[in-house]
Amino acid sequence: MFALVLNIITFILTVIVNAYSNILPLNNQTTGEVSNKLDVLVTPPGYVFSIWTVIYLLCGIWIIRQIPSSRRHLDVYRKSSFFFIMSNLLNAAWLFLWHYEQFFASVIVMSALLITLIALYKSIQGTRHTLMDILPFSIYTGWISVATIVNISYYLKYIGWGGFGLSDELWTVLVLILRAALALLL
Repeated sequence: MFALVLNIITFILTVIVNAYSNILPLNNQTTGEVSNKLDVLVTPPGYVFSIWTVIYLLCGIWIIRQIPSSRRHLDVYRKSSFFFIMSNLLNAAWLFLWHYEQFFASVIVMSALLITLIALYKSIQGTRHTLMDILPFSIYTGWISVATIVNISYYLKYIGWGGFGLSDELWTVLVLILRAALALLL
C-alpha cells in the first residue's frame, strides 16, 4: 500500500510541476521558450511534445490498475514501483533545472531519468505483465531516449562546442542515426 501511495503522490507532483512550469511558468519562461533560445537541429517540432499527454495518461492508467487490493501486490507493480517513483522525482527535478537554465545538471538528471526508465521497463519485462503494464514505459522510455539526445545536443550548443570541426548538419545526421540505433536496441 505504501508503494502505491508514493506512486500516486510522486506522479501527481510530476504532473503539477509540469503544468506549473508551462502555465505560470517557472523562472518566467515556458519549457519551449527555453528550448527556442538556441537553434538545435535535432529538436523535434513543437507538436511532438504533445506526447506528454499520452505518457501521463498511460502512467495514470498504470497507477489506477494497481489500486484494487487483488492487483496491488503483483510482481509487476512490486518490482517496478521504486523505479516509477524515482522517474517521477527525476522528471520534476529536470523541469526545474531546465527552466533555471542549469543545462549541465539537466543533462545529468535526464540521463539518470533514462537509466531509471530502462530499469523500470526491464523490471516489468521480467515479470508476468500485460500490454497495459508495459506500454506506458515503452513510450516513455522511447521519448526520453530522444529527449536525452536533444538535451545533450542543446548543452553542447550552449557551451559552444565546435563539433570536432563537423557541421551542425552532419552532427544532426549522426544523431539521427544514433536515435535509430537506440530505437532498434530498445
